[in-house]
Amino acid sequence: MGPKVSATTGTGASRRPRVAIVTQGFAPAVGGSELYHLLTARALVGRADVGVFTSDLNLAGAPPSSVPGLPDGAVRYLRSVSLREEKLAAPGRLFRALDGFAPDLLWGNHPSPTADVGALYALSHRIPWVATYHADVRGIRWLDRRYQAWEDRLLRGAALVLVSTDVYARRLEARSIRPDRIRSVPLGPALLGGALGVRRVPPAPDSPGPEHPFLFVGVLDAPHAYKRLDRLIDAVAELSAAGRPVDLRVVGDGPSRPAYEARVRARGVAEHVTFAGALSDDALSDAYASAWALVLPASGPTEGFGIVAVEAATLGCPVVLSSALPAADLLAGYGFAERFGEGRPEELAAALERLWRDPERRRALAAAARDAAPEFSWDRLMPRLLAPVGELLDASARRRGWAGATG
Repeated sequence: MGPKVSATTGTGASRRPRVAIVTQGFAPAVGGSELYHLLTARALVGRADVGVFTSDLNLAGAPPSSVPGLPDGAVRYLRSVSLREEKLAAPGRLFRALDGFAPDLLWGNHPSPTADVGALYALSHRIPWVATYHADVRGIRWLDRRYQAWEDRLLRGAALVLVSTDVYARRLEARSIRPDRIRSVPLGPALLGGALGVRRVPPAPDSPGPEHPFLFVGVLDAPHAYKRLDRLIDAVAELSAAGRPVDLRVVGDGPSRPAYEARVRARGVAEHVTFAGALSDDALSDAYASAWALVLPASGPTEGFGIVAVEAATLGCPVVLSSALPAADLLAGYGFAERFGEGRPEELAAALERLWRDPERRRALAAAARDAAPEFSWDRLMPRLLAPVGELLDASARRRGWAGATG
C-alpha cells in the first residue's frame, strides 16, 4: 500500500510535516488555553499542515464551519464523554481521527484528559510529543493527587515540555522531568489576535473612582471559580465597611453570574460593584486602559499564568495579584504588579487600599507596565515558542527521509 497522499501535502521528499494539536477546548471558546493554541496553530500554518483535535464540550450549538486564520476543516470537534467530573474527547474517536491525519508531531495542552489521550496516541505510535503544561491540578482529594502523579509520569515521556514561567520549570524538574526537555516562554496577549501592542495607550487616570475602577476579567462559571471573584467581592465589602469605598467592575459572563450578583447585594456593595458582561475586544481594551488596576484574586496553582495580566500591562494597567501565583515573580519583576500575601485573604483588601490611596504609586506601576509591554509581544515570543517545535519536526523529517518545511 502506497503512502497517503493529500492535495496539500504531496508525497516523498516534497511532503509537508503534519502537526496535530490536541486540546480540551478550542475556539470559539475564549479561555487562555484555547486562545494560546489558536495563536500557535495560526503561526504553524505557514510551516506545516495543522490539524486541531478538540472536544465539543464548549460548543453551545453546531461546530463552526471554519475558524479564522486556519484552513477549512483544520479543526475537528469530537464528541465528548464524561469521566467522573471531567469531560474528554471520546478516546476511540480521537485515536481514529488522529490515524486519519497521520501526524508527524503531536502538541497537547496539559493537564487535561483529552490531551492525555493524545499523549498516549503519540507514545503508542512513536511520534514526537510536545506538552504545553499550564497548571498543576488543584485540590486535596486523593483523586486529584493520583491524577497529578499520573500527569507527571506522562510528562516524562514528552520530547518537549513548554511552560510559561520558571516556577513551573523548577516544579517539573523536582518531579523528575528532564531539565533539557523543558522550555520556559512567557505568554502574550490574546485580544485582537494577539496584536494588542498596536493599541494606543491613553494617559493614566488621575484618581480612582467609578470611571477608573478596579477590574476583574474572567468567565463566571463553576470551572473558573478558582479565580476567586468571591474573595474580591468580600475585599471590596471589607473596605467599604471601613469607610474606604473602592469601586469594582466585573467583566465576563456565565451561569454563576447571578450567584455573584447575589453575593454583592448580600455584602451591601451593589453601588460599588458593576457587572459589565462579556465585552468585545475593543471594549475590553478600553476597560483595561481606564481601570485603576486589574485584580487577580486567585491564590492557588490552577491560575497557571493569567493572560489577562499581560493584556492589562500592554494597555498601561497595573496588576494586583497573589504572591503565590506562578507568574507573580515574573510580572512583579517588570515593576507593574502589586502583590498580596498568600493564605491571608485580608491582605488582598490591604493591597487594594494601598493602591487606591496612592495615585503616585499607581502612575509608577502604569509607566512600568507600558515599558514592559514589548517584552510580551507575540512577535518576540512566538519564535521562541516555535523554535524547539521546529527542531523536533526537522529531526523527524531527517529520520523519515523527507524535507520538513519548518521555516
